[in-house]
Amino acid sequence: PSAFSIHRAARLIVLLAALATVTHHVGAQAWQLDPTFAPVIVNDDISDAITNVIVMPTSDGRILLSGRFNRVDDVNVRSLARFNRDFTLDRSFAAELAPNERFVSAAPLADGRVLMAIDAARFDYRIVRLHADGRRDQSFSALAVTGPLQLWPLPGGAVLARGNFSLIGGQVFRGIARFDPSGTLE
Repeated sequence: PSAFSIHRAARLIVLLAALATVTHHVGAQAWQLDPTFAPVIVNDDISDAITNVIVMPTSDGRILLSGRFNRVDDVNVRSLARFNRDFTLDRSFAAELAPNERFVSAAPLADGRVLMAIDAARFDYRIVRLHADGRRDQSFSALAVTGPLQLWPLPGGAVLARGNFSLIGGQVFRGIARFDPSGTLE
């Protein structure tokens, strides 16, 4: 792809992210689009498109932005970024990914931690848990998954895993599984 098409795709993703972003008004229980949230999202690797950009509110009012990208607002950020309530990039959060790992999906947990699905090697999917600052939670054993998946936050802080898999962490789950608010497989 040409540099022009990559730049055009990046602008489109920024527009979609801005349109998809919502802020919650406490008390009124109403959701509104916020046109002021428009981070510049870039993937400099011309062999890999900007894909899977998902905007998710966290329990503390911040926003988790996930997808395949490597820069946000001229800051090196790989695949997972968090924004403060004032829509500035939260530089205290840096998702820990090894050089050979590829981001697949992520979902915030109620306590500020994040479940993240990765491809550790070609078709070697894993679910890991990150601390609130993005470091790997070493107390959480990475769960092997037999196929690609997406993670989605559920009401109450639980997370749904949906995809083309039959096992997670050695347990049989045919394409759907649920994690409790701490990230434990139910």
